[in-house]
Amino acid sequence: ASGSLLASPFAKVLVVSCLALAVSAGYLFAGRHEQLLLDLRTENAVLKAKADAALSAAAKSQASFASAVELRQLKTNYPPRVEILDELTKILPDTAYLTELAIDDGRLDLAGLRRRSRRFSNNRRCLLTRH
Repeated sequence: ASGSLLASPFAKVLVVSCLALAVSAGYLFAGRHEQLLLDLRTENAVLKAKADAALSAAAKSQASFASAVELRQLKTNYPPRVEILDELTKILPDTAYLTELAIDDGRLDLAGLRRRSRRFSNNRRCLLTRH
């Protein structure tokens, strides 16, 4: 009886349908797998771009912080130029006329004239330090 069941046209259609269903399921699984893989690659590229942007921002932040630290050290170690000019106006006599004033690397260089056209030293130097 069982041999006659497989020989019937209904059984053949059923077996072919099952095989077609199995093959279709395989293709669907493979297609879905490929789509998931593509989605993961896309998401990975987006996350990599965000990580690169974060690293770049961190590097810029560190550079800005280093510049701020350096500026703070300069402000701590050297008086502001306005204070230097204010102090010079108190120290120099009213008859002095500056022709050159340079502040470089913690040194103050002055050159100029005073009354009766006597030059005062071109080599007058002062080391600038904060009090």
